[in-house]
Amino acid sequence: MGENFYTKSILEVFSEKRLASYASFDEYLYNIKVSQLFYPKLHLIEICLRNKMDILLLENLGDDWITKHKYILPIDQQAKIRQNQAHDSNIANLTFGAWINVLDNHYRIFNDADLAYLFNLSKKQVNRQYSKLCAELRMIKNFRNRVFHYEKVYNHHQYKNIGTLIDKFIKLLDIDGVLELSIQEIKKH
Repeated sequence: MGENFYTKSILEVFSEKRLASYASFDEYLYNIKVSQLFYPKLHLIEICLRNKMDILLLENLGDDWITKHKYILPIDQQAKIRQNQAHDSNIANLTFGAWINVLDNHYRIFNDADLAYLFNLSKKQVNRQYSKLCAELRMIKNFRNRVFHYEKVYNHHQYKNIGTLIDKFIKLLDIDGVLELSIQEIKKH
């Protein structure tokens, strides 16, 4: 392992392969702390994007869109769809990448009003920014995968502004607005 030094016990528990890209165990623990900071927002983006897209797909393709139109999903995700399974269960089984793939490759399913709803923008703004929004979501997905799969997340040049990008999508998906209204309603009761 070169200059990296780990005790035999740490190597047995965490594996040499997992720790190979870290200079020390402290650096590995630091990576965990950084990942923890991003986890809640990444979770919210994934869930909100998925649910808002499902609402639009239900409106545009019908209640059984996921079984009748599963061709819009990536092939590896189509295999996860079960005819006799509840719609919500099928939806929950799809990956974040599958949803971004639907946006990326099947944008014709959604009209400008749909996309304006999805991203909380005007129709004109969405039209001008659509490709960029999809590219940014792919960047968030790649970062999300690193966080959720316990990979090193800092010291990657492409992620130096990821916090700003994540906050942008928290705003675009109106997550803060929805949460604030919900908190106000809860406080009333």
